[in-house]
Amino acid sequence: MLLAKKNLRSCLTACLIITFLLLRSSSPAFPLRTLQPGSPVPPFTLPALGGGEAAVTGDDGQIAVILFWSTDSESKLERGLELLHTLQAIGENYGDKGVVVRSVNVDKNNRDLVRQIIDRDGITVPVLLDEKEELYGAYGLFILPTVAIVDRDGMLKTAVGYTHSIAENITGEIQIMLGLKTAEELEEELNPEEVIEPPDNVMKAQRRLNLGRKLMERRLMDLAGDEFAKAVELDPLNAEAHAELGGFHTRRKEYDKALAELEKAIELAPDLVQARFALGVLHREKGEPDKAISEFEGVLELEPAHVRTFGELGAVFESMGETDKALANYRAALGIVFDEEPADEDPAAE
Repeated sequence: MLLAKKNLRSCLTACLIITFLLLRSSSPAFPLRTLQPGSPVPPFTLPALGGGEAAVTGDDGQIAVILFWSTDSESKLERGLELLHTLQAIGENYGDKGVVVRSVNVDKNNRDLVRQIIDRDGITVPVLLDEKEELYGAYGLFILPTVAIVDRDGMLKTAVGYTHSIAENITGEIQIMLGLKTAEELEEELNPEEVIEPPDNVMKAQRRLNLGRKLMERRLMDLAGDEFAKAVELDPLNAEAHAELGGFHTRRKEYDKALAELEKAIELAPDLVQARFALGVLHREKGEPDKAISEFEGVLELEPAHVRTFGELGAVFESMGETDKALANYRAALGIVFDEEPADEDPAAE
């Protein structure tokens, strides 16, 4: 009983701390906690899936592209396979220019499944096994899958967690390192200038949306809600405006209106983190913990380091009396804010 009370007090203390800290930005974290761009990469030799051993970063003087992946969830496996094919193409296109590709699987005692997956998909990228999590800890891996690029001098050039544009970004970085294009050329390719000006109603809606957000920052809620409603009226296809209006209605406890706006936002932009997070908050407010947990877990699939989501999950589990899960999620939130090493478990699904 005494231990339970101490845990509950820890939960409440964590809630207060997180409430204060969440005023900070919740942008995605760099996926490696131990290494930063420009730092030397520790040399590692790991067992290979096909037998023997291999150096993770290849030979001296090579550019190494390394994928860290796992099979512990369907989404991680799908994304890992997508990136394995990306690395395979990079190896085929740039292998003769001193680029080596490697993949490191971080599953524990799962060789048979990994071998089945590799054989089924015809993957030729070397698969190394970090079953003891030695490299996992040395690199400070935080997000899976992650791709790291190491330059010819053994320094970390960059590391990126999964995004929908990761293949283009990785390939572009390799082309810059090989002198095949400049950073400016890559930027122009990835973000071409729009020559067509948006319609007048779209621009007016965006201005209303921006004004509403500023009013929210000043706690002028009713005025902000009016601006969000005007933005939706001007541009019914603006998903962010629907999401903001849905959040406004949730704060007013107008749950039916909130649900309609948030569902519309997700219909327009299924991967809009803001909308899915707001929908999770709505379900929590309505006393629907299972639906809230489902939405928050969906947010973490899209943005694994979304600190506010871990805080909300902690609050949901605490309301359900599941203190251990609440604590795990609060600690995960604090770990992101304070840039600490994460625990091995997945707090959202513990």
